[in-house]
Amino acid sequence: MEEQWYHRSELDYKRNIREFDEEGLSDIVEDKQFRVLGLVVNIIDNIMHGQQLFEAGMHQDIRLWTKRGYFQRFLESLFLNGFEVFITSDHGNIGAVGQGSLQEGLAVESAGERVRIYSKDINCDEILSKLNTLQWSGAGLPQKYNYIICEKNWAFSKEGMKTVSHGGLALEEVIVPFIHIRKRDSDERLDRF
Repeated sequence: MEEQWYHRSELDYKRNIREFDEEGLSDIVEDKQFRVLGLVVNIIDNIMHGQQLFEAGMHQDIRLWTKRGYFQRFLESLFLNGFEVFITSDHGNIGAVGQGSLQEGLAVESAGERVRIYSKDINCDEILSKLNTLQWSGAGLPQKYNYIICEKNWAFSKEGMKTVSHGGLALEEVIVPFIHIRKRDSDERLDRF
């Protein structure tokens, strides 16, 4: 971005923000030096990963969270300080049902609820034959691994356990939202989310 329009001193990036009222965040927004901010806020991801009541519970928790007003006040602060607002995420998610946990020990390189990654020298035939899974070619990813992905809405978790997760091939998991939020009028408050 620096080569295009902005000097490095005009850019700031902060990640692992738990909530929009976090200490020091308003100082960054109000600092006139910064013209572009990249902020990674974890609240929705934390709600999703802690979900016990499937997608309906996640949606309800997000509705309750928005009623607290932190997000709306933060957006208003960004607009007051001259920022345009774009929102995206690193992945989507899906409601999934456990088909049984795997006891793999050190064999698995990465153990997600919807995908398992193994070294190429690990034989995955038993997993593929016993569970609702498929082996993905790994197009676009390092070829030194085997990628075993749950089919449909299954997960590698306790049998029958409902979860909200990501890492599979469902459209809801791989489509990433990109939202541009605009204030309708300079005198008008943001009223709904």
